[in-house]
Amino acid sequence: MCCVMPLYHAFGHIDFSILGIAEGITTVYLQPGNAPAHTLACIDKYRCTAIQGTPTVYYDLMHNPEMSKRCGTSLCEGLIGATTLQPPALENIVSRLGIRQLVTAYGLTETAGPVAFGLHHEAGYRPMPHTELRVRNHEVQVRGPTVFAGYWDHDDTGLLPDGWLPSG
Repeated sequence: MCCVMPLYHAFGHIDFSILGIAEGITTVYLQPGNAPAHTLACIDKYRCTAIQGTPTVYYDLMHNPEMSKRCGTSLCEGLIGATTLQPPALENIVSRLGIRQLVTAYGLTETAGPVAFGLHHEAGYRPMPHTELRVRNHEVQVRGPTVFAGYWDHDDTGLLPDGWLPSG
């Protein structure tokens, strides 16, 4: 796996670091802010089969001049999150980077990362095990074991009385 997100961000720490440890997957950690050409070189050098990032990470890789020089085709999977993308943009990432499966993630810092996943070629998301999602008053609400207990040193936990977290 190629981890391009900083470890102080839930996307880098939870989604890739802990996953790599739990599954025994070799993970290549890149310094946040590395040039896309360096990321592409590391993907080839270490034969990374998975990558994760925000749409900006993928955009920067796809539009880097070094992309056309890539000889490796090791990438099989990608994880993308932090904002929504329309299906044509997701398909463009898949075709340009040669990724066979691109997983879209929805999550919040207050849920220790992802609460739902979807595949680039499917509509909608599936909640993580033991996680509930609902929409109330045009707002996504989450309840489950990864939802935080409240903000540090703050009387208002941010949770509704029945344990649901409004996403805001």
